Amino acid sequence: MHPIGGNPFRNNIDSARRLREEFSKICFETLLKYSFINDQSSSNDNLVITRLALGSMLSRCKEILQKYAHDERLHGKCPLPRPRTAEMISVLKALGTLIGALKRAPKDSVEMNIWHQLIALYPCLVECTTSPSPQICNALNRLTKK
Repeated sequence: MHPIGGNPFRNNIDSARRLREEFSKICFETLLKYSFINDQSSSNDNLVITRLALGSMLSRCKEILQKYAHDERLHGKCPLPRPRTAEMISVLKALGTLIGALKRAPKDSVEMNIWHQLIALYPCLVECTTSPSPQICNALNRLTKK
């Protein structure tokens, strides 16, 4: 017999997962915050590394978005494996975190190239709107409201 709240083991797993996700988001936001500090004392190397890291991350996000949409079309009504859906949701959450950080950052500290790369993801996101997965649709909905 399970308690009224359901399976306590599953509740603990879900709670731990949410805590890990929240911790990951906070770490990512902090990293982004420090990468946008336009401090004269910071070396040019640090700025180059930041630009390369953000560019690389956005390229990887685009790759995941495109592959997910393509594979979902190939699978028809058959859902993609859970790890693929989880990866896609993580990408959408990371993009939401990035958008929030970019909006809060001083305007002169964010290169236009980063904004251009982010905007270039829009067609990929539109392709994903036809996903039959409610989790993907919810994550896309949250992202587009950022």
